[in-house]
Amino acid sequence: EEIRTAILDEITIEKLKPQGIHPYGDRLVAIIQINTPLGRSQPILTIWLVPFETSTARFITAIPNHQKRQNEIF
Repeated sequence: EEIRTAILDEITIEKLKPQGIHPYGDRLVAIIQINTPLGRSQPILTIWLVPFETSTARFITAIPNHQKRQNEIF
């Protein structure tokens, strides 16, 4: 629940970037910063899907974003 809250507190529509088409809709990604329970800031890659014929982004997953992934998103 804490991770969910941290992601939703940080994500904005401006941070979501198009990342291609998925069979079910448009894929969006965003790299955001969240604070860990130890007080460190961690970059997180979040992946979202806007199903065809809707305008609401649905959260798919989030993974720690390591430096090497910065330019290798899907």
